Amino acid sequence: MSGGQIVTPSKGAEMVELINATIGEDVLFSINCTPCLNQSIEWKKCGTSQPSIISLPYGEREITIFQGYKGRVKDFKDGSFVLTNIQLNDTGYYTVTLSDITTGKQVTITKQLLIIAKTNDLNDEQIKHGENMTRSAEFNKSWKFTAIIISVSLLGTIVICVILTYFIWRRLQKNSVTESPGVKRNENLNSNVPEIVYSTYVGAYANYGKSCQTTPLDQT
Repeated sequence: MSGGQIVTPSKGAEMVELINATIGEDVLFSINCTPCLNQSIEWKKCGTSQPSIISLPYGEREITIFQGYKGRVKDFKDGSFVLTNIQLNDTGYYTVTLSDITTGKQVTITKQLLIIAKTNDLNDEQIKHGENMTRSAEFNKSWKFTAIIISVSLLGTIVICVILTYFIWRRLQKNSVTESPGVKRNENLNSNVPEIVYSTYVGAYANYGKSCQTTPLDQT
């Protein structure tokens, strides 16, 4: 259980006590009321929909524990109580009102409960956060590497397609020139033998086929 220290009183209260506690601990809310025979006592938590925690009306010795706190409160006959298994949502201001029936005097005491997370819990959260960051970095690195591989593959495919298209186009151009209509060739394209071209032209001249030599052959 955690103790407390007295701090500057808030408005409408005689004093404010600051209590520090760690998650999972038990905290004692004491009022040091001796004796409390002529007083009624009620504990509340400020700013909640179910503020009442315990009450001890005047003339009764049985403390009432309100719904929401049953099973977590250990009460004492002087009006003090222990709140067990403190959690973060227990942080806040707790007030106890002491009403003296004989004098009509009413005193309000406020206690501020601050919850501190365990060191191990903080370390676990930091470890989890670090692991998540590492996984995220590894995922980003893997994705970038995969993207580079895909980009290089696509670029290589495009280059190969362009080269194949160029060679096919060159082959088609060569074939179209070789196989042009109206030209007959008797040579083997793969042979080094010179090409012989035959002419079938027959002229209309009267002396065609005759020798053009006019000098006798036996003249010297």
